[in-house]
Amino acid sequence: GIGPAYSGKASRSGLRVHHLFDHATFADKFRKIVEGRFKRYGHFEYDTEGEIERYKQLAERLRPFVIDSVAYIHEALAAQKRILVEGANAL
Repeated sequence: GIGPAYSGKASRSGLRVHHLFDHATFADKFRKIVEGRFKRYGHFEYDTEGEIERYKQLAERLRPFVIDSVAYIHEALAAQKRILVEGANAL
């Protein structure tokens, strides 16, 4: 379920997209998450450094699609544009 993903967000221990663009921060947080998984589930074979490098390359592919959504919404509102939002639970 959503529990593990939400707990990472709520405790601010998870990764967010913007972390991808600060490689040092991303790598540090990623290593801490992997270490936490090792403690919880036992040590398993995993190439942490290889995965960090893979994400570094993916970050550059994602960069054109990531924006500051708060600023984007404010600009749209200032320009009197219509905004369609979607939310869970019949919001």
